[in-house]
Formats: sequence, C-alpha cells, structure tokens
Amino acid sequence: MPSYSGVWTLPAQYQAIGSGLWNPTIAPRGLFAGGNSPSTTSINKIEIESTGNATSFGTLTSGGAVTGVSSTIRAVFMDYDRLLYCTFSTGGTATLFGFLTSAFTYTGGASNSTRGIFAGGYNTNTSVITADIQYITIATAGNATYFGALSNAQYDRGGCASSTRALFAAGRDSTVPTYYYDIQYVTIATTGNSTTFGNLSTNRFQVAAFSSSTRACFAGGRNSTGTAQSTIDYVTIATTGNATNFGNLVTAVNEVPTCGCSSSTRGVVGGGNAGSSTSSIQYVTIASVGNATSFGNLTSARVNTGAVSNNGGGLQ
Repeated sequence: MPSYSGVWTLPAQYQAIGSGLWNPTIAPRGLFAGGNSPSTTSINKIEIESTGNATSFGTLTSGGAVTGVSSTIRAVFMDYDRLLYCTFSTGGTATLFGFLTSAFTYTGGASNSTRGIFAGGYNTNTSVITADIQYITIATAGNATYFGALSNAQYDRGGCASSTRALFAAGRDSTVPTYYYDIQYVTIATTGNSTTFGNLSTNRFQVAAFSSSTRACFAGGRNSTGTAQSTIDYVTIATTGNATNFGNLVTAVNEVPTCGCSSSTRGVVGGGNAGSSTSSIQYVTIASVGNATSFGNLTSARVNTGAVSNNGGGLQ
C-alpha cells in the first residue's frame, strides 16, 4: 500500500498488482449500472478524466434501483437480494457474486480496496425499512455478512469512503417520512454501529456522494417538499463536523443516492430526477470548490443507477 505521503514503493506495487488490488493499465473508469424510471439493465462506461457521452459496457440480469461498491479490479452491484459483479477491464453480463443477509434496495454503498459496505435499505415487497449495515470482501465471491447498524432504520442514503472510513449521508424512514440530514460513518476495517459525523449544510436527502482520499462531497437531493436541489457540500473525511458549501450542480437532481462516483481528482454524478428522469452527467474537481460542469450523457435517462469507479476515494 502507499506510504502516508502517497508514494508507492516498487515492492508495494508488485504486491498490489499480484493480489488483484491494483490494475495500473486502466485509466480512471466509472460504471453506471441499472436504474429505474424507466427500469434498465444496461451498464454504461465513462472515462472519468475526459468528457463525453457514456458508452455501453454490459448488462445486469435484471433492472431497477442498484447500489454499487468496487475495488480497482472489480465492481459489485447490489440488485435487491443478489450481488452481481464484473471487472473494469472487460464488459459483458454481470456474474452472480452472492446474496445479502436480507433483501433490500435504496441502500447506501461505500468501499475501500478490500471491503464493500451496504447501509440501510427498503424492502419494496414488505415495506420493511432496515438499519442493518452489511459487508462483503470484494475479491472473494460470497454472501454478505452483518457489520452493524445505522442510528435507526432508514434508506436513500448516499455513501462514499476513504481507505479507512465510510460515510453515509441523509436518508428517510418511511413513506410518510422522518428525514435525516446527518452524516454517519463507520471504520471499514472493523465492524460495529455507525457514529455521528455531522450534518449537511442544507436540509435534504437522496444526495449523490463521491470522494477523494481526503474529501467527501454530497450533491443534489431533495428537500422535504420534494423539490430537487442543486447544492454540493463537502467534508474532510478524517475529521468530524458539519458540511461546508462547495458549489452547485448544473442541473438540480434528486433520486441520486447511488449515482455518484469519482477518480482521485474528479467527482461525477450521472442521471437522476430533474423534473423527469435525466441522462445528464455532471462533474466537479474535488480538491477545489465551485459549480459543476457538464460532462456528457448516459445512453438513456434513469434514476437510482449504481455508480462505481476503479479509482475512487477508498481506493487511493
């Protein structure tokens, strides 16, 4: 792994490549899988450090709201009770990875190079809402394991991570809901319940989340009256405290809690609801503050698409 100054020694590089934790041949790549309104099984691909429209990468075995986690090699998508995976270097139909401990959707997702974490969720068949946090080891196919719990049962939280911490921001707890505008975190390498980190700068939920190794950003979402928001906030992941305003999206969007991904420099939001489902992709430079810029478009309009990258904050 890199030193605290961010420099990889040659032995560390060889070890990471040999163990499947790092693939130096692929540029920062984002995948947007599934989604609804309308339901789609398609997986789109973008090259994060460029701009332009997404291209087809592969397919899921079924459509609907999806949450994703990833390492530098592998993307894993949560499709209700199933976990499906693909590799960033190849496309095609996603393969069965395993199953969650219980079936939920609208779940927050975050990961480092080893573990993927899924927090909260809503069972659309039973209307049960959960506080459960589950985790997987991304390099090894298998079923999820119980990690701990959020402060209470809720869903629609946006998740992102550094290599050590996973942050989950803003959710709701029923169809006649209580809204939560807070940020909670867990230490990825351990198990246990989440801890309060702070609050967003404005009251909203369904925010898209993305991060570098040091900074987490939360973009868009909706307020309690259902109005789409354009606000982008940021926090420093290693500390705790309330979020600070970063800027604004080009277009206000909600239904984006799983629609954000990043490289070490850029954060990207794809799709969402801007009065109706949109295909737009927007990006910011994470290390600075300012408004988002148009990136391009997904191959089709969608909301709640599972976005991941091979170069996000938890992988640096």
